[in-house]
Amino acid sequence: MSTTRRAATALVLLAASVGGCITDRVLTVDDSGVVIVDDAVVDRARTSTEQRRGLPFVRTVPLEVLSSAALATWLNRYYDPAKASLQRRDRFFHKLGILPPTRDTASTYRGFVGNFAGGIYDDDRVGSDGKKGTMILVHDYAWWSKVQLDIFGAFTGVDYAYEMFLVHELTHALQDQHLHLDRLFDGAGDDDVRTVRKTILESEASVIGMAHFAGFDLRHVVPRTLFFVFLHYNNALNAPAVAAVSGRSSSFFARQTFSQYELGLGFVEERLTAGEWLGDDSGGALAELSRAYVRVPGTDGALPESTEQLLFPAKRGAHRDRPVRLAALVLDDLVTADEANAESDAERPRRWRGHTVLASGTFGALALKHWLEGDRQLGFGADAVVDGWGGDRYELLIDDDDSTALVWRFVADSDKDAGEFFVAVRDRLRAAYATAADPHRVQTAVDDDHRFVAVVAPAPNEQRAIRTTRLEHLAIVRRGAAVVVVNGIAATRPLDDILEVLFTQAVAAPADADTDRRRAAVAADLEKTLSQTIAAQAPTSSPLADQLLLPAHSIVLRAGLDVSRTSFIDDDDAFFAKLTPGFSGEARWGVRSFLELSLPFAATLHAPSGPFHAAIGVAAHRLAINDVVDGPWSGTGLATILWTADDIGVAAQLAATPTLRLSALSSRVVSTSARLGAVLRPMTWLILQPGLEVEDAGVAADAVNAQSEVVLRIGGVLQRGFVDAPLVELEVLSGLKLWASTSLTWRLAEAGTTAMRLEALIEQRAALGLLILF
Repeated sequence: MSTTRRAATALVLLAASVGGCITDRVLTVDDSGVVIVDDAVVDRARTSTEQRRGLPFVRTVPLEVLSSAALATWLNRYYDPAKASLQRRDRFFHKLGILPPTRDTASTYRGFVGNFAGGIYDDDRVGSDGKKGTMILVHDYAWWSKVQLDIFGAFTGVDYAYEMFLVHELTHALQDQHLHLDRLFDGAGDDDVRTVRKTILESEASVIGMAHFAGFDLRHVVPRTLFFVFLHYNNALNAPAVAAVSGRSSSFFARQTFSQYELGLGFVEERLTAGEWLGDDSGGALAELSRAYVRVPGTDGALPESTEQLLFPAKRGAHRDRPVRLAALVLDDLVTADEANAESDAERPRRWRGHTVLASGTFGALALKHWLEGDRQLGFGADAVVDGWGGDRYELLIDDDDSTALVWRFVADSDKDAGEFFVAVRDRLRAAYATAADPHRVQTAVDDDHRFVAVVAPAPNEQRAIRTTRLEHLAIVRRGAAVVVVNGIAATRPLDDILEVLFTQAVAAPADADTDRRRAAVAADLEKTLSQTIAAQAPTSSPLADQLLLPAHSIVLRAGLDVSRTSFIDDDDAFFAKLTPGFSGEARWGVRSFLELSLPFAATLHAPSGPFHAAIGVAAHRLAINDVVDGPWSGTGLATILWTADDIGVAAQLAATPTLRLSALSSRVVSTSARLGAVLRPMTWLILQPGLEVEDAGVAADAVNAQSEVVLRIGGVLQRGFVDAPLVELEVLSGLKLWASTSLTWRLAEAGTTAMRLEALIEQRAALGLLILF
C-alpha cells in the first residue's frame, strides 16, 4: 500500500472513529416495535427546505409513517378510483407493445413505488389538521438505497436517507402551497405537457434534496454550477443500478419514471442562473425559478411546452421550436337511440368511423424516444428521430367486438424528419408483433419509402408480443411532413378512407383564446401569491469564524501558485534564478458542527462559546530526519482561540511539530510557534487576515546542546486546516474568490538576555489563486 493510500485510509478511520454513527435518526423503533418520529430533526429539515427553496411554509405539513405493506394499501386506494382510466392506458400500452398482454399499468407503477419510494407527498390526502396535503415516510423502504446514504451518515451523523426524502417531499409541499399543483396540472392540456410539468417539479425537488444532503447554497453561482455537474454525474452512475432493480418492469416505464429526475435539471439550473443576473430586487435566483411555473407557455422564462424542449434545450431558447398542437379527431354525428338518450355528454360514447373513442392525447417526444429505444434493433439511437418531432395526436379506439385499435397522426419538422419517423415506427411496430412461433405473422402488402401496409394474423393466446383476436390492418403512411399510423383496425374495414381522413386532420389546431386567457389569469393569481411570500434572497455574509473553522456540511477548495525567494545576495542579474515556484492550496470538509477534516490528512475539533471559538487539531506527516531521509509517522498539534464580532476577529494559535536531527549529538527536537492575527471584513466581498508568527525551530527535547533557530514571519501566517490562510480574499462571483497572500520571514538573534533583534531576511513568499466555497 502506498504512503498516500495509507494516509487516506488513516483519515477515513479517524473520521469514522470520531463521527462513528448517525446521531440524529428521523425514525427510530422502540422496544415494542413502535416507530417514533424525531420532531426536532423534522423541524430542522423543514427549516433547511425553506432556506434552500426561498419560500416559507404557509402551514405545517402533517407527517405520517407507513410500512411498505401499508403503502401498498394506500396505493390500492389511489388506483381503485382510477381503475377505468388505467384500463384504458393498459389497452394503449398493449397496442404499442410497451406492456406484454399479461401485465397492467397499475401493478407496474405499484412495483416502482414499492421498490423506490421512501417518501411521498399526497396533495389530496387530508391531514390531521383537516386540510389537504400530507407527507408520508416509509419506514422499511428499499435497503439497497438506504445503505448508500447511511455510509455518508456514519461520518456526518445525519440520517440522509430520510432527511433527503423529507426535504424532497417538503419541497413538493411548498410547490403545492405556493404554485397550486391542482391548477398547474388541470391546465396542462395533454399528457406531454403534464410530463413536462411533473419532470420540472421532480427535478426541482431532487435539487433541493441533494443541496440539503451536500450542504450547497443554490444562490452561489460557481458552486451551483459544479453541483449540477455532480447531479448529472450521480444520475449517470445510478442508471445501471436503477435498471438492475427494476426487475420485470418494462424499460419504457423505468426510463419514463427516472427521466423525471434528470431531464428537468438543465431547466432548473437555467432559471436559477437567469435569476442571479436579475438582482435582489426581483427576488434573485430562487424567485425566478418559482416564476417560471406561472408564466404563460411560450413566453420567455416559462416552463418548456413539450418534452422535446426538455430533451433538446436549444429548442426552448432564442430559436424556440414550439410544438404543433393537433386537435382531436372530428367525431361522427350519427349516434344510436340509446346514445341520444344519455343523461349527459359524459355518458354518451364518442364515435369515430364505427369505433368508440376511449382516449385521445399526445404521446410526446420523450415517450416516443423511450418507445423506440425499447426495440433492441434501435438500441439508444432514437435521438436523431425524436429531434424531428413536431407534434402528434393519438386516438385509442375499441371496435364492437371489444378489440383495440390505435390511430396516430404525427407532424414532423420537415419531410426528411418525417421519413426518419416513418422508418423507425414501421420497424418498431413490425418487431412488436413478431413472435418466435409465427415469424410471418405480419403479412406485408406494400413496403416502400412512403407507404407500409400489412395485415396482422390473429394471436389470441400471445403472452409477450401484441395480442390480437382477428385479422387487423397495420399501416404507416407518409405524405410530406405528416405521417399517420393505423394499428389494429379490422381488416374488413376500408383502409384508404380512414387514412384520408387522418391526413386531412393532420394539421395544427387553431389557438384557443379562452385557454390562453385562463392561463394568463392563473399566472397573474400565482404571481400575486409569489410577490406576497418570496423575500429578496440577498446574499448574507457568513460568520467570520467560518474563515478559520468550517461549519458542518461545507467544503472549501483552494488552489494557486506561489513563489518564494530564500537567497538575498545583491546580484540583480540572478534575481529570477533565485525564485522557487510551488503549489499552494487547501481542501477542507466540515464533517460535523465540531469536526473538520482537511488535506494533508488532518483533523480539527472545535466548539463555540459565545463570541469565542476554541479548536484543537492534529495533522499526520512523516518525521523529517534530514533532507533526504524520512522517519516514522508523527504529527503537528495546533490549538486555536478565536474571538469574533460582526466584522472583526482576533485569533491566537499555538503549534508544535516534533522533528529529528542527525548530528554528532543526535537529538529529537520540537518546533513550536505562536501566532497572533486578525480577521477583518471591511466590505462584504473582502476578507483580510494579517498576522505575525514567532517560531522556535529547535527547542531541545532530550539534548542539552541542541541548536535552536528563532524566526519571525508577518503577513498571511494564520493557519486553517494546517495550511496558511490567505492574506486577502476577494469575492469575484458568488461562491468564487480570488485570493492572494504574501509573507516575510526574518531570523532573530539575541539582543541581550530578554530581547531579540532582526538578524536577516531569510524568505519572501507570494501566492495567488482561486477559492471555491461549497
